[in-house]
Amino acid sequence: MPETGIEQAQILSERLRLWMATDPMLSEHRISGSFGVASFPSHGFSVEDIVRVADQGMYISKHAGGNRVSKVESFFGSDEGVAVKRQMIASFVEGFLQRDHTGPEHVEEAVSALMRIGGVGDNLPP
Repeated sequence: MPETGIEQAQILSERLRLWMATDPMLSEHRISGSFGVASFPSHGFSVEDIVRVADQGMYISKHAGGNRVSKVESFFGSDEGVAVKRQMIASFVEGFLQRDHTGPEHVEEAVSALMRIGGVGDNLPP
């Protein structure tokens, strides 16, 4: 949706979700919509990045039972926090890939570090 902010995208997606939810034929076949929304530049600078983040939002919707509209922030936090975490993760991955030791035996270390950066591993030991 060019020239559409995240709030407008959520509203339009919600309207489409509601239309699908109230369509008799779709209801009869138990078909509903799960949507994810993302926007430039908060969620990326390329079409691929934005689509990837919107896709993550869609999967959040699906895993929450479907028939809803989600944005990644509803799972990760504020726009600013997401941008900071995204940058930290990108920097870590770039640095990790440039190391001499990136074999399968180092995957656990990388996953643990990424979980801590993302806030997922806050309660895990370092």
